[in-house]
Amino acid sequence: MPIHTEIEIAELQQLLENPDCTALVVDVREPDEFARGHLPGAVNWPLSRLDERLSSLPRDRSLVLYSGHGHRSAEACSRLYQAGFHDLCHLRGGLEAWRTSGLLVA
Repeated sequence: MPIHTEIEIAELQQLLENPDCTALVVDVREPDEFARGHLPGAVNWPLSRLDERLSSLPRDRSLVLYSGHGHRSAEACSRLYQAGFHDLCHLRGGLEAWRTSGLLVA
């Protein structure tokens, strides 16, 4: 059983368009990267400080993580899974794939 799944851009768009969606979109890049552009509605939890924030992260929501290309978000999913989080996925291709698809960045 995989510890997390990858979500495609089209799947994430559908998820976010659903008014009943409670998933939290999490950007695991550093704050300066986040400031240069991120998915609309995303929160910034840098991978470099993820371990110190574990107690404040919601365990009752799905978490959709992303990074620049998907490498850091996959690592973040692994860390979160080891810490007891289970409803996790990460965006395949990360923000770069989102931008390449012509989608808006906040």
